[in-house]
Amino acid sequence: MKSLNDQQILLEQFKKTPIVQVACEKTGIGRSTYYRWRKDQNFKKQAEKALLHGTLLVNDLAESQLISAIKDKNITAIIFWLKNNNPRYSEKKINLSKTEILELVDSAVSTNPEYALKLLTQKLAESKIPNFFVNTLTSIIMKSTKIDQFKEKTKKNYLLNKLKWM
Repeated sequence: MKSLNDQQILLEQFKKTPIVQVACEKTGIGRSTYYRWRKDQNFKKQAEKALLHGTLLVNDLAESQLISAIKDKNITAIIFWLKNNNPRYSEKKINLSKTEILELVDSAVSTNPEYALKLLTQKLAESKIPNFFVNTLTSIIMKSTKIDQFKEKTKKNYLLNKLKWM
């Protein structure tokens, strides 16, 4: 069947170019066709896996270029690396107790997103969390309210892992 072959071609392109618009243009497949195909859960999973594979590839390439720039004594690259990989240079401070973190996580996975957003706003106003963190958690909260299939424990572990890496 032609569409199955086209789907495989698009999936392979996603592994090289993890941008839907660009991959569709390169393969001659319309974006609307891609999004129609995504209604099939099997294809959707394959597409997400291929997009992740492509994203990881681009991340590797970007990190390689960043390391090359650091070796070339590019001060901007050096600062970027230190701010994002060394807590001594990071401006991304989270000044929350373990109890406050658990309260934030519990509120984020609760059925009351308004409370979670209010709590985030309060912690931001108290300068306990940086703006980027509020944006990240807000995005997670908004997405989690739309996703019924995740169990509360899964979401909680995901958020705790997110906090661990920030």
